[in-house]
Amino acid sequence: MTVNEFSDGASFKNDKSLFFGGVDGIAIITKNRNFRSMEFMPDLSVIKLRIAGKDVPLYEYISHREGENRLHLSHNQNYFSVTFSAPDYLNSANYSYYYSLDGKVWINNGPLSTVSFTRLSHGNYTLQMKYINRETGAESSVYKLDMSIAAPWYLSVYAKLFYLLLIIGFVYLLSRI
Repeated sequence: MTVNEFSDGASFKNDKSLFFGGVDGIAIITKNRNFRSMEFMPDLSVIKLRIAGKDVPLYEYISHREGENRLHLSHNQNYFSVTFSAPDYLNSANYSYYYSLDGKVWINNGPLSTVSFTRLSHGNYTLQMKYINRETGAESSVYKLDMSIAAPWYLSVYAKLFYLLLIIGFVYLLSRI
């Protein structure tokens, strides 16, 4: 027999059980001594990327290879934000997010899971993100996102080689004069 509808106020609790009365009978819930609860700590993942204030498709900029995630941006895309998500539909309001760009200093981002960057220089970076459950103090595993921002054309290897040849040519021309 199953109880389909419970009556208002028809409940009782003692040391070992909870009793709920319904129109079809009574339901008794007892504690299972063999049950051990585990902390639910979902993994972080990137859910949104905004470049210069516009949402862009993740697959165009983030590649996934050999367990590593890499964000590729050009030199003029250095105004961007990355939004992370921990898919916990019950306790996500209890999370405080932290991020680090150098791996040494962790910055508390509070309940916000979005990290924004403006005028980030060209080069390679590793963005690390984690969260801490404020109720239990449990800390999630660290999510790493490798980022590479390309150098502008005038700082590329070919441009530097051209500058070197130009200087050598100028020095040669001066020595001939």
